[in-house]
Parts: sequence; C-alpha cells; structure tokens
Amino acid sequence: MRVNIYAEELTKNIDLIKKATEGKEFYGIRLYLKSHPDLHHTSTDNDESAITIWIPHKKGRNDFNFVCDLLDEMSRKLEEQFNKEYEEQQKA
Repeated sequence: MRVNIYAEELTKNIDLIKKATEGKEFYGIRLYLKSHPDLHHTSTDNDESAITIWIPHKKGRNDFNFVCDLLDEMSRKLEEQFNKEYEEQQKA
C-alpha cells in the first residue's frame, strides 16, 4: 500500500491518542490533514482526514524509539536533499 500526502494537505493540528483494546493499551500520534468543509455534515460528524501512527504501550520503548528514529531519518533525508540542491544552484 502506498499513501501519498502532499505538503499542501499538511496542518499543524496533531493529537496524542490513548486507546485500550482487548486489554492492550496503544498510543497514537495523529496528524490531521486539510479536508473540504463539505465533508462535515454536522458538528458530531467528524470525517477529517488524518494519519495515525499507533504504538503499543506494553512492549516498552522499542517501538516508540523505532517510530521516532524513522521520523527523524525522514526529516534528515529531506534536509540533505534540499541542502544539496540549494548548493548546486548556488554554484551555477
């Protein structure tokens, strides 16, 4: 499965969620995306688009550290690429 999210869809609206299911606790970090106002028919009808990354709480910090490291690596790769292209443009 591939999910494409464009920068124009990103917001700064982020929620931390805690959920228990079948005796197991999970934490989620949810990033809301911009969505069309016509999707929300009533005040209780929340069809906002979002991305949620779930992390099991009881497994300890391994999964948490993995997710944090992954997000840091994504940011680092983007920054490296933008810096490389900027330096190449300055040389031209």
